[in-house]
Amino acid sequence: MKRLREESGTILVVNAEESVRNVVRQTLERANYRVLEVSDAEEAMEICRWPMERIDLLLTEVLSGRALVERAATLRPRMKVIYMSRNVDLFLSEGVLTTEMAYLRKPFTGTELLEKVREVLRPSQRRRQIACPQCSSKNIWCSQRTWPDWLLTVVYLVPYHCRDCHTRFYRLGSG
Repeated sequence: MKRLREESGTILVVNAEESVRNVVRQTLERANYRVLEVSDAEEAMEICRWPMERIDLLLTEVLSGRALVERAATLRPRMKVIYMSRNVDLFLSEGVLTTEMAYLRKPFTGTELLEKVREVLRPSQRRRQIACPQCSSKNIWCSQRTWPDWLLTVVYLVPYHCRDCHTRFYRLGSG
């Protein structure tokens, strides 16, 4: 089968159902993604511990995946995540999923899977997201500037603070 578009990236698929993993793997491999597939969170964590293994995206169930994502984020803070579930509406209403999270409603088609993967892996057109150097949180705000901060702004250092761990840090760029 001829590939219409050259994709790239490594996707870790975590699902207890072998049939789901097989369909997802075949769909992604046809689009030229490299796929690592496992049946549970412990196997996924083992792969995340391999320092030379590139993982761009984690595709996992909601219930077992939330704890996995929290643990894996300490090892792979830049890894993106897509959750999948038959109960998306329930999880959204209970706050387990939010509209900012990437998710797929089961059953999904190969086209829906590829569109979501491309959307999540596509470089953001928005301003780049800043992560806390201490805890990798994305809950970052530009700090109120003090007079030393204004001096640093002259050399394009912008003050930020993490609302989760309260770390204060500076980045190059405009505030």
